[in-house]
Amino acid sequence: GKTVFFFFSIQTTQILSVETKFCPGDGVIAKDTNFYTLRLKDGTSVTFTLYAYGKEAEKEIWETIKSSIV
Repeated sequence: GKTVFFFFSIQTTQILSVETKFCPGDGVIAKDTNFYTLRLKDGTSVTFTLYAYGKEAEKEIWETIKSSIV
């Protein structure tokens, strides 16, 4: 894969599955972070974080994505 730093959009009809991976922080420099992965029907995987939105918004955004998958 490759790392890119930009906004993108994916149609929910293209998502095959979703995964969450919790990565604990060290408590000093890094905080706990969830990494979310969308596996698309064309074989592509997209991994991202939502930590910049805050814990409550992160949870709401992820729940919306999961419930939107056809």
